[in-house]
Amino acid sequence: MFRHMAYILGFLFRFRVAAASVLGVVTVGAALWAFHGVAVPQAALFLSVVGLAFAGGIQFAHLRHIGLAAVAALAPLPGMIAAAPGFSTATLAVYGTASVAASLIAGEMTRQVLENRTPAQAAAAALSRFLLPFVVAAILGAAVLVVWLKAAGVAPQLAAAIVSVLLVVPIAGSFLPFRESFHVAANRAREGRERLLDTMLHVVEPRWGLSLSGVTLVFAVLGAFGAAPLLAHRAALMQPLLWSGSFAAVFVVAFAVARDWRDAAAVALATAALTLLDMWLWGRATGHLTLAAFAEIALTVSSATLPMLAGSDQRRRHRETGDESAVARARALDTLGAAPWYGAASAAAAIVPWIVVHGSNATLAMMFVLAAAAATIAAPALATALEALVPRRRSVEELYGRD
Repeated sequence: MFRHMAYILGFLFRFRVAAASVLGVVTVGAALWAFHGVAVPQAALFLSVVGLAFAGGIQFAHLRHIGLAAVAALAPLPGMIAAAPGFSTATLAVYGTASVAASLIAGEMTRQVLENRTPAQAAAAALSRFLLPFVVAAILGAAVLVVWLKAAGVAPQLAAAIVSVLLVVPIAGSFLPFRESFHVAANRAREGRERLLDTMLHVVEPRWGLSLSGVTLVFAVLGAFGAAPLLAHRAALMQPLLWSGSFAAVFVVAFAVARDWRDAAAVALATAALTLLDMWLWGRATGHLTLAAFAEIALTVSSATLPMLAGSDQRRRHRETGDESAVARARALDTLGAAPWYGAASAAAAIVPWIVVHGSNATLAMMFVLAAAAATIAAPALATALEALVPRRRSVEELYGRD
């Protein structure tokens, strides 16, 4: 499978000029088809432009490259426009989820360029690293939305936005120049973040993992008690079989990627805690919980599964090369770096201007930040705690070293 994927990616980047041309034509065609004869409200257009500018500013703070920041901010739009022209209550959440994906891919491209890869090599490496977890996360999120909402709804838009990011960011980014000023600024920014990232890596230590797991479970209980009255008034959401089936699907998908039940259980538990907390916060903000609101919550949870599955996939690769489990988890988190947080901040920044339309958008922006915390703190902490409580079997060679 991976050999075939390498051939496909190699072919794609060998003819990336043609691929970029096709993407451009498809994007223009989709835009003309979507907006032909449609009167776009000036207020919506203004808020969209301001939101994209804010998102691009956050991406620039992350990447320190104007061109790549613009590409990352705009990458979700072609797929979103082609799949579901117009604006719905979940459109902002779809953009936010795809923005996290764009931040992860662009961040990996930046890391590869700083390690002396050419832009084309960096783009191919970034796409190869995130292709599998992103496609799996998009399918999972779309399937959950279809099952719960009993209709396609925003599911095609989510899948199309993720695919758009997977194509646009690497292909467009491979043509960008990375000059000496970029290297200076990006290296300085990376050095400035190292202390904070080193602090976050303590989550792989058993004492910190157990403590933070306890905090996660406390928030999950608070969310459960807070969301219970809201669910009691919504028969469409009071479906224990669907809830258990959804989180079982998360576990199965995470296990297929991570090939480790501890990591899979940690991802499922972290997404469950995040879902409960989001529902509670939404209820506090609006006083009710509708199916449309549930779609937005599911989308923010999907934004957390993107870095979760990417981290699990990377950790599995490190384990296969012989790293200890804790070392592999730390290296995977270090590889992701601050990208999940900048992606969440970019999503929140794009939503901020829309608070003038409805105050609940402030809660939506906050939920993306919580999703980053679930992905980079809660899930690794739960995996560390499970490993401490149920230790792995270790061979004699692992215990006493190899000759």
